[in-house]
Amino acid sequence: SQKRNIRATDPNFIANYKCPIFMNMNISCSNLSKSEKEEMKDLITKHGGTFTAQLHLKETTLLVLNEPRGDKYRAARRCDLPCVRPSYIRESVQCGYAVPSQGHLVTPSVSCSTPTKGDDAPNFTCNSESISMINMDISKSHIDESQVTICTAAGTQQEPVKPGGSQHMQILSSLNVSDAKKAGSFVDGCKIYLSGFTDMEMEKLRRILSLGGATVFSEMCESISHVLIGEFIVNDIKSLSTMVQKPRVVTLDWVVASLKQQSPASEDLFSYLETKKVMPEPPSPLSQKSLRMLHPVPAETSEATNKMPPPAGPPVN
Repeated sequence: SQKRNIRATDPNFIANYKCPIFMNMNISCSNLSKSEKEEMKDLITKHGGTFTAQLHLKETTLLVLNEPRGDKYRAARRCDLPCVRPSYIRESVQCGYAVPSQGHLVTPSVSCSTPTKGDDAPNFTCNSESISMINMDISKSHIDESQVTICTAAGTQQEPVKPGGSQHMQILSSLNVSDAKKAGSFVDGCKIYLSGFTDMEMEKLRRILSLGGATVFSEMCESISHVLIGEFIVNDIKSLSTMVQKPRVVTLDWVVASLKQQSPASEDLFSYLETKKVMPEPPSPLSQKSLRMLHPVPAETSEATNKMPPPAGPPVN
């Protein structure tokens, strides 16, 4: 200013001009106790945020909850709305700024049935007379989940290329947010579903792709245009075969190429699925007798054939 020099780190400047922690954020809660809900409401409103009891998909920017369950959570998942634990709000207030959401994200839990000691064990005892031998080729008893075929146009089929292990992790480490900002809208209009990535990998990719103008979906649906593959997920590949509108299935190399040319790259060069031509099976051959039954010989031709003299043999000396 004209009176004295001032820095952005000066306490007086920070106190007067620092943005609130939850500025322009519309936050809702679910599955919290009454006391914890009041605590979240107090912290959010005191630090510039807006607390809403109901979830408005077009307005809400964050959902706070402890467990991945309930109607609000399912709706947030469908709309790709970030879901965090209350620890995210507390840590942000303690640090004085909105901390990264990694480590606070609420992810879907996999439920399973665990037997207890009280469960009755089934009786597998049997006598030798009740055992029947079944001939089976042991080499064919293993199901290779990577051998999934997707039928496309007539005469072609697509099979997944062998997954490259940790190759996608090396490619992902080379991607960064600064390059995405410089590239601009390099995937503008693309609707992308991420398959085979961890939560942290998905968070990084979602940020990079969003900066490029893409919409990232949390569930596979008919409206997606691309499927970005990391690790091989057999259920996702099988789901593709049931879709009417087949999206383009690509690897992370497609994102790298799009970044370099600052526009969507050709999917054919980075397709995860290998297209193969399927030759139609030849019809089963018919015997001459069956052909005669299908195409009977006219009666006049048959009689003329019977009246023809036998072929002459070799001359006899």
